[in-house]
Order: sequence, then structure tokens, then C-alpha cells
Amino acid sequence: IQNKQAYVAHGVFSLRGVSQDLAVPLAINIEDVEAQGGIEKRAIAQGGFVLNRLEYGVGQGSWEDPSVAEHQVKVSVKLTAKAEN
Repeated sequence: IQNKQAYVAHGVFSLRGVSQDLAVPLAINIEDVEAQGGIEKRAIAQGGFVLNRLEYGVGQGSWEDPSVAEHQVKVSVKLTAKAEN
């Protein structure tokens, strides 16, 4: 792993008609990967955030009870991109 960098992606997260500003911390690694045509450069961004599912209308009725399903939900993000030659 080369060039490990820390970034924050800012955007709007929307779910079930509810939209909120969001900041997601990301670690980005640039890697040399052996491929059919030789060596490729790939960027891999990984991070995540926690949201309260009730703020987005997820979990109504008996599902609203935290003993059935936690209110806090961890969302993980992984994105891989390769450089064009």
C-alpha cells in the first residue's frame, strides 16, 4: 500500500425522502496492481459513518423498539477506481 491519505467527502445522504448533509472520513490508498496489460494504478477509498435510522423513517411500528433493531446503523463505503492509460 502506497500513499495512504486521509480525506473527508462531503455530500448529501438521502433515504426514504429524507436528505441530510453528511461528512464521511475516507482513507485513500493508491496501489500498483498486476493486470493483464501490465501494472495498473488503483485508488481504493474506504470509510464509513453512523446514522440514526429513525431520522430517515426506517423502522416503524414494532421495529422502532431498539431491542428489535438498534437505532444507530453503521454504513461502510468502499470504492475502487483505476487510472486510464
